[in-house]
Amino acid sequence: MRYTAKVLAGKIGAFFFLTAMVVSAAHAESGFYAGGSVGQSKFSDTCKDEAGVGLSSCDDKDTGFKLFGGYLFNPNLGVEVGYVDLGEVTASGTFLGTPFTATIETTGLTAHAVGILPLNEQFSLLGKLGLIRWDMDANVSVGGVSGNVSEDGIDFALALGAQYNISRSIGVRAEWDFYKDLGNSETGEDDVHFLSAGVVFSF
Repeated sequence: MRYTAKVLAGKIGAFFFLTAMVVSAAHAESGFYAGGSVGQSKFSDTCKDEAGVGLSSCDDKDTGFKLFGGYLFNPNLGVEVGYVDLGEVTASGTFLGTPFTATIETTGLTAHAVGILPLNEQFSLLGKLGLIRWDMDANVSVGGVSGNVSEDGIDFALALGAQYNISRSIGVRAEWDFYKDLGNSETGEDDVHFLSAGVVFSF
């Protein structure tokens, strides 16, 4: 699913507002943080046509975004939860001589353990290991007959990244997220890579 900058800004702004309200209400300490990132997703196997379907076009990349919040127990260890929208993949072609089109949208809820390696007071490296509860919504039209399949499941997730702290309360972060074998026999399984950059606010 493709988003305009205005829509993304609205979603990220609403997330920051709600997070700030929750943190204030809980009298949170400085270990809490929240952020948002925008980037590009890549579905590894969607366009390989291993099933022998006659693809005439296929787009396995899209703009995505994620919203996240977490807590640092100390300078080296924390936990993080988030919501990620990986966009959609589209394909068209023929199957047994019949034309078809397909679109699959993927979103997910994530939970990670976070390891941090500070290199100095401002710059640090990140590693995250956890799970994603994914939701896939597939819309397929074959010979003019349309159908929809919605599936969900839980799979392995990891991430590597770096963060630069502009101040005590604001930082910028770049990350590579990897989601293993998203999907099932109904939607097809696919490894997904997501490169993103965004802003982190510490409370």
